[in-house]
Amino acid sequence: MQVEQKMVGWILGKAGVVLKEIEQKSGARVSIDQSTKDMGFSTVRINGNWHQSSTARLLIQDKLTQANPAG
Repeated sequence: MQVEQKMVGWILGKAGVVLKEIEQKSGARVSIDQSTKDMGFSTVRINGNWHQSSTARLLIQDKLTQANPAG
């Protein structure tokens, strides 16, 4: 999934704490490819079974909503 570059910090959290929490809660492996950050976005890769992946996606979307409630 693509995420605006300015939101990457919200997903990572300080020292990666939020990302680790998302991985623990979902059981999925989550990584962020920032090779496109110059274009204004990064790609979040989620690896796991269907349930793990969908849970991780929901947790990420929740975090993004907290960061930017207006959408």
